[in-house]
Amino acid sequence: MSTFLILVGFFGFLFGVCFLVYSFFSKKKRSKKKISIGILVAFIVMVIGGALAPPTTGQADVHKDAKSSSSSVSVSSESREKDEKKAKELAKKKKAEEQKAKEEAEKKHQEEQKAKEAEKKHQEEQKAKEAEKKRQEEQKAKEAEKKRQEEQKAKEAEKKRQEEQKAKEAEKKRQEEINQKTSTAKTILEQAEANPTRDNYNAALSAIQSIPGGNQELLNRLVNVDSTIKSNEAAEAERQKQQAAEAQRQAQEQQAAEAQRQAEQQNNSYTVDGQWSIAANGMVFARSDSGKYYSRVTNPNNYQYMTQIDADNAGYSRAPRGNQYARP
Repeated sequence: MSTFLILVGFFGFLFGVCFLVYSFFSKKKRSKKKISIGILVAFIVMVIGGALAPPTTGQADVHKDAKSSSSSVSVSSESREKDEKKAKELAKKKKAEEQKAKEEAEKKHQEEQKAKEAEKKHQEEQKAKEAEKKRQEEQKAKEAEKKRQEEQKAKEAEKKRQEEQKAKEAEKKRQEEINQKTSTAKTILEQAEANPTRDNYNAALSAIQSIPGGNQELLNRLVNVDSTIKSNEAAEAERQKQQAAEAQRQAQEQQAAEAQRQAEQQNNSYTVDGQWSIAANGMVFARSDSGKYYSRVTNPNNYQYMTQIDADNAGYSRAPRGNQYARP
């Protein structure tokens, strides 16, 4: 415990002395009286720690400790007197420093006041300059705006003139287009009038419709062409109707003839007598691989049954007399 108190007192004493010295050079105001008291307390703690140190064994040690304690008390008293003297000197020095600091602060305050006044004057001059500069800029801006408006008016006038020029050119071009398309439409319409077909009519209609603004005169002429085409189409429809009726009549006659032929063919069917199939009168069995026809065969599926006239016309020849009975 004594060692701890000695160390605490020693380091406290050193720290107090250092802090006291630092306070003389620091700009911040610190209480030197409190620092001095702290140094004194640290010293007393260190002395108490030394006094509480445990005694050693033996009479010599006891005597030695007593002598050491007496010496410590004497040193402590002298040190306290020195500290008090030093504290007075420090207080006097502190007072002088405070007076000096006060004078310096007053001087600094006056300098700051002058600086503020100078700054205020500078700011007023700066504001005056800025106001003059702003006035000049506003004047320039007004002049620039006036110039811009004049240029804008000039541009708008030029733009209007160009638009009018373009409109005139467009109208001229449109009129040329109308004339050109009208001429083309007249040519196509004349072709439609000379040859009134639906294709020519459609071509003339497209040409007339392509004319900007149209052309009523050409449309009226085209109506006449349409009437002619409709009359021709009606006549053509009637002709096609008659042709269809004639074709239907011919088809019906053909169907009747075919039905009659099939009926006759059925009447001319061959008969079966045992193993033989016998052709009817005027009918034969023709074989394509031999080019012959027979009146009687054993397997009619291998032959083509037809009239003898058709067989002769097709290039078949009658089999020899002994071979008219075929066994294919």
